[in-house]
Amino acid sequence: MKVDGQSLGDVSYKYSVQSFPTFIYVQPNTKGLKAMVYRGDRTYDDMKTWMEEILGPPTAPSVPTTPPASPSRQAAEQVAEQKFHLD
Repeated sequence: MKVDGQSLGDVSYKYSVQSFPTFIYVQPNTKGLKAMVYRGDRTYDDMKTWMEEILGPPTAPSVPTTPPASPSRQAAEQVAEQKFHLD
């Protein structure tokens, strides 16, 4: 979740935010009581490694399990007319 720490000072205070951006992982279902603040170097690789240590490696997007919607009757009739030259 992205939080604007300047407009939400209570959040910044709660997690002792000193500079922006600050990355904080708040453990789910803890009402914000269990959190880890990123203190490493501000490089992409270091931040990515930190996130993967917490969340695990990224996964591929899931493939939808529902079949595509069937074409409308009108679209089906148009295809039939083109293929079979119906009048």
